[in-house]
Amino acid sequence: MSADRAIDRGARPLWILWALALLALALRLAPLMRPGSAWAMANVDSPRYVELAQGLRAGCGFARLVDGHCAGAEVLRTPGYPLLLAAIPSPRMVVAVQALIGAALCLIVGYFVTVWWDLRAAAIAEAILALDLSSIVEGSRILSDVLFQALLACAVIIQLCVIARRRSDARALAAIFAAAALLTLAIIVRPVGLLLPILAPLPVLMLPAMGRRRMAAVALLAFALPALTCAGWAARNAARTGVWTLSTAAAIHLYYYEAGGLIWYRGHKDFPAVTDDLARRLGLPDARDYLVTPAALEPRMIGDAERILLHDPAGAVEMTLRSFLWLAVVPDRGSLNELLGTHAGATAYLAATGQLSTRIHQLLHSPLLTVLVTFQLALTAITWIGVAFALAAVRRKSAREVAVVLLPLGVALMMIALASGVDAYARYRMPAVPLLAILAGIGWSGAALRVTPVLKLGND
Repeated sequence: MSADRAIDRGARPLWILWALALLALALRLAPLMRPGSAWAMANVDSPRYVELAQGLRAGCGFARLVDGHCAGAEVLRTPGYPLLLAAIPSPRMVVAVQALIGAALCLIVGYFVTVWWDLRAAAIAEAILALDLSSIVEGSRILSDVLFQALLACAVIIQLCVIARRRSDARALAAIFAAAALLTLAIIVRPVGLLLPILAPLPVLMLPAMGRRRMAAVALLAFALPALTCAGWAARNAARTGVWTLSTAAAIHLYYYEAGGLIWYRGHKDFPAVTDDLARRLGLPDARDYLVTPAALEPRMIGDAERILLHDPAGAVEMTLRSFLWLAVVPDRGSLNELLGTHAGATAYLAATGQLSTRIHQLLHSPLLTVLVTFQLALTAITWIGVAFALAAVRRKSAREVAVVLLPLGVALMMIALASGVDAYARYRMPAVPLLAILAGIGWSGAALRVTPVLKLGND
């Protein structure tokens, strides 16, 4: 990047980025206007996170503190988020910290897009993220989503900077390992990040003037950091329970939501009845407390789920694709209804893609919720159209320019795919939102309509 251009970039009026970050902060702090903190514990996962934090404070190790007693070793959650909770004295303060994290991420996204593209693209990207209602709603709860979202987005942004600079220097190597460290932290926060180690070495492949041996060594070290962390935690779980697993969450999802979802999709029972039947197969009374399923049942759950899915592979693929498309566009309804108290959300569990008429009928009971859901649908449409513009703009461009678009898109789609199932709802799209917002900002900035390249990448 030339000196004149760098000065020009630095002189641009960046107040809009700060204004949008302050808007994001205000929206995320707004739930604190409500008294108490019971609303922050509304999700079924929230009390369990708090129990894990209490267990850490009480000397239980990584185990829940239940009724003053230490439960068995925790194998469903990973320790990142409970460690954060253990360091913060109250749920209300946790919500405030999560609001700061969300607003900071908005500012980081805006500044990144400004540096490598332009201020208009940055403002669009930051506005999409700042106004994302799922991020606002779930940030008001004791849930790991905001922290995971920020860690993943920052890791990918650092990797994009490495690719964009095109330099194999010490700064590039430091950035590669910084991104790998953030991916490691993301895995520790949420086990859905199990596949993130494969992302760590990707920027190495785009660096010029790096010999094969050096490239292989750097790539292997970058991969090893998150991969060995996964292996180390799996070894801890094996020592405690005899089951080698990063988390039982994957087996639970596969058994109840993939295999159970296929049974529901092909059958005539309500989804809760299907999951109760599956729980009884395991010798459990019902599926109401499936989150504390013993780790010893994991091999059986995986084996049974594979048999169910392989018995009808076409149905499994069809259901997964439907769930993927659903998750890509579904607005937040139930969680938003609970936060606002509009009494127009789901009155019973509805599987993803199912009973659309019931959802609409419930929604129309509240004009406010109807407006907010419509707003979300519009913002989601704007986002995906912008992503399509950005993708179209890199045709016949350099490999580096293509990579800067395909990397965030690929990560976003991977996170949506990993969460696709009949339990999918807007919360599970959160990890993809910052990355999609970046691409939408690029696409809607107008660069896609010009002959000049959409990606104005410099050398520094």
